[in-house]
Amino acid sequence: MILRDHEFDFSALNADDIDRMEAAMKRQQVFAASEKARYTREHVNTQGILRSQCRIFMNFLDEVLGEGAAELL
Repeated sequence: MILRDHEFDFSALNADDIDRMEAAMKRQQVFAASEKARYTREHVNTQGILRSQCRIFMNFLDEVLGEGAAELL
């Protein structure tokens, strides 16, 4: 797959790649739930919540497309 002129070892037609993506989605949902709980226990910190969401998405990209993918994109 090519994104923003970078080639990644991922294909939506490859069952192993889809399995990797689904596993990453499940891990990110758990991570997101723990982050949500953390921010509801503490006072609302909008900047912290936004940074947390960015970290969650960047981790997802790295898990699915390979280490360093988030930084490239």
